[in-house]
Amino acid sequence: MKKIINKASLLSTALSNQFIILTFNILLFVIIAKSFSTNTLASWALFQSITSIVDMIRIGFIQNSLINHLKSNPENKYSIIKSALVVYLILSFITYVFVMILFQVLNVINSNNYEFSYSIYYIFSVIGIGLLQFINIIKQAEEKHLLIVKNNLIWVSISMLIVGFLIYTDNITPITVLITTGVSAFIVSLFYIIKSSSKLINAKTSKEICLKITEFGKYVFGTNLVSMLINKSDIFILSIYAQPSSLAAYHIAIRIANYLEIPLNAAAQVFYPKLHRAYTEKKSLDKVITDSLFTQWFFVIPAAIVLFIFSEKIIEIVAGINYIKESSLLLRIIILASFIKPIGRTMGIVLDIKERPDLNLKILVFSSILFIGLEFYFANKYSSIGISIAYVLASWVSIVTAQIFINNKINFSVINPMYILLSNKLKNKTS
Repeated sequence: MKKIINKASLLSTALSNQFIILTFNILLFVIIAKSFSTNTLASWALFQSITSIVDMIRIGFIQNSLINHLKSNPENKYSIIKSALVVYLILSFITYVFVMILFQVLNVINSNNYEFSYSIYYIFSVIGIGLLQFINIIKQAEEKHLLIVKNNLIWVSISMLIVGFLIYTDNITPITVLITTGVSAFIVSLFYIIKSSSKLINAKTSKEICLKITEFGKYVFGTNLVSMLINKSDIFILSIYAQPSSLAAYHIAIRIANYLEIPLNAAAQVFYPKLHRAYTEKKSLDKVITDSLFTQWFFVIPAAIVLFIFSEKIIEIVAGINYIKESSLLLRIIILASFIKPIGRTMGIVLDIKERPDLNLKILVFSSILFIGLEFYFANKYSSIGISIAYVLASWVSIVTAQIFINNKINFSVINPMYILLSNKLKNKTS
């Protein structure tokens, strides 16, 4: 138990980072919701939804591959960083052009008074926030998680100070928000750029590394697309079969349940470099995998129990009394999926470390078919309750099936190390 608590304290640093970003997003949303007109707010929500997907794809394309290279060849650190930066800048330019074209088309064809003229200022996010995210990936590879928290805390603090001034001067607009968050992130990034500039300038750009990152990234790109399909399909399918009130109740429940993903994201940030180091040094992954699973459960299980017991009160606080009955029931069902998710997340990390993103993609394609099939079937029969049941069933079946598939393909199990550890402890106690 003491070891788990020690690992949990390490994870708490990464959790702090997740909490900082989450709090910033919530505060910014509240400020924007109260400052923008209805049409501007609706346009901004659509703009943010699209750009957040593009941002996730851009970061995901290089993240794990860059960490793998930095862990495997620390002596070529700056050459790897410079090569990855070249790929990242090219990808940033492509995604920016894509977003510009997309919103120009939407400006022409939309008939609902959406306004996206400010989309050109997305360049501030691409450069400023994108550069800060790139630097944080490097720090993640170096396992300097406290420095990531420091970077994000400074960025958020600068941004909120400027936003406060904009509110005071009545100048809060989509343009000023994009410029503020982008420039603030760039200011924080400057410290690293200035410190490392001479080494980066003298480092060579490796075509081989660029190609390897691109090769790895194409699978991650596919994986992220399929993952988004899984995450977004439930709302779309439920909208076909359910009344708007049931759709709203489900949306509230799934949004609250998704907060249980925060410890999983933090664990991935902490344990990915540790697992990669063990793999590179040809050490057993069993201990790190077991630590990862138990640390995630250390956070997820108590949080899930609290949400289950106090679901009605939580729904009342978040959404009001009108949604207590239906949303609290749906939340209690959806929570049951959270207990298996640490195994799924750890499997995905291990496959990336073993440089088998192709298997990750195949698993997610199978999972998306399973999710969508079950959601269509159960939503048609039981509406919002049905799609909640489908979500839990699909989560458990897909992860268990994925484990069997991985074991057959590369003779590797995430569950066995945990089983062996528990068996040995029980034997020691009885002997």
